Amino acid sequence: MLVAVGLATVTLLAASGYGSAGTRVIRFKGHGPIVLPHFRLTTPSTMSWTNSGSFFEITNAGVYPCEGSVDSQAGHGTSYYPADRYQDLRVAAIGDWTITIRPGVERIGTPVRFSGSGGRMLPPFVLLRAKMMYWTNTGSVFQIYPADKSTAGTVSTEYTHGMTRLPAGRYRFFVNASAPDEPDGHWQIVLR
Repeated sequence: MLVAVGLATVTLLAASGYGSAGTRVIRFKGHGPIVLPHFRLTTPSTMSWTNSGSFFEITNAGVYPCEGSVDSQAGHGTSYYPADRYQDLRVAAIGDWTITIRPGVERIGTPVRFSGSGGRMLPPFVLLRAKMMYWTNTGSVFQIYPADKSTAGTVSTEYTHGMTRLPAGRYRFFVNASAPDEPDGHWQIVLR
């Protein structure tokens, strides 16, 4: 019988150069699986993570996808976290890992471009006019779920590339390229 024990430490630091004086940087580090302490974000934030092992996942009480969830076989990555209270977030990882949550949202360039491996929440973006969303993926599954009630941009396929039209509007997506018992796909999304 194998029993996994996870350890984590928490550090709250005053943020310099981010948001108001009341914002903070939240850091967790640990080894293996653990339930994170509850925390509250007062402003939209970006979570950066690293992992020394072959697997890293964040779920909310085992539910995936959820706000801020991650599922990856990569050694590092990011995910968007909206302002909210977070409780029951669970880390499932092989190896030593770190999580740093900083106020602010990843910069989105022109053209809008995202990349990753496995699954993550993308930061919100606004299209002032309709654009084509092009995507590529190296794995056997590629899915995009809108994080709001809209169905625009939904993709669920086993193809390695494709495109779909997005009308003007505000978007926030969760991307999943993690097939059960298979290597995660490395993916890229470009809007032009």
